[in-house]
Amino acid sequence: MRSTLRVGALGAVGLLVVLVTGVGWTIWAEWNAVYITRAWAYGPRMPTIAGIGVAPLLQWSVLPPVMLAVVRASANRRRNRARSYGL
Repeated sequence: MRSTLRVGALGAVGLLVVLVTGVGWTIWAEWNAVYITRAWAYGPRMPTIAGIGVAPLLQWSVLPPVMLAVVRASANRRRNRARSYGL
């Protein structure tokens, strides 16, 4: 039985939920690690926004849409290949 929830079927609302959740988690985790537990610190050359490193924020802003595009492209290739073989 196939699952009805597929990553490739994630729409704009789903992507927005992923981005908001990921960025929110990143802000909390970075703030907690840097300012509360002092598990690490940013170097003097690390750009920050409101005290949070830009690199972690960019990771959660850029990577999810890129990963979704890759998954969709892969799913489309598989679907097209299956159709060409009559499956």
